[in-house]
Amino acid sequence: MPTITEQPYGLLMELDHQETQDLVSFLSTSTDVKAIGAKLAALGVSAFASPIVAAALALHVAWEVQAIRMSDKGQGVFLTYPLYGLLAPGVVIPSTRHVQDVATDWAGKADGVFASAEGDLVSWHVDRGATDPSVVAFRLVDECGWDKAFVLRDGTGGEWTVTAPAHGSAENGLWSQQVQNHQQLTFRKPKFLGIWADIFSVGSLDLLLPGDVVTFTWTQD
Repeated sequence: MPTITEQPYGLLMELDHQETQDLVSFLSTSTDVKAIGAKLAALGVSAFASPIVAAALALHVAWEVQAIRMSDKGQGVFLTYPLYGLLAPGVVIPSTRHVQDVATDWAGKADGVFASAEGDLVSWHVDRGATDPSVVAFRLVDECGWDKAFVLRDGTGGEWTVTAPAHGSAENGLWSQQVQNHQQLTFRKPKFLGIWADIFSVGSLDLLLPGDVVTFTWTQD
């Protein structure tokens, strides 16, 4: 089932390869706004957004079909309609969906790389016992041109957003016993109009040991 996100700044649809092919096949044979709207509603788009997005797709259907087809590299696409057409009327923007690779046991390893469905690459490295054993430290290094962040949670309701400026770094930590609370750590970045969005989350913090220092390096967005 497609993932549909509707926010004040616009609509985002995440389609896998088969869902993308089905939509392209449908748009190749129909330019009727109501029919396209019904198709979008069946995919999970709301009653508010489906006729608006349908009208945009129908307006430039030949271009949209070609653009969507070219954006699908085998893993599907993201379809974005910024501000529901207020800035760019009649243009639904496709982008490539990538294979997401987020190891569930990452914290038990020395290093590796997370890959998001949007093409982000975040490497990690764990220095065992490198700091005070009463804490576990988390550091984010941003090698990209825009700020990046992660949300650090203590698993009991407390959370802190740790923001690294472009080409800079930032860090925070938890008491060593807090990593045992089955929480997730969420990576975030600014997207359209600079509005921050969650990109992916990781768990398994309980595999970290007292005094460990984890360095995340965001190398590609």
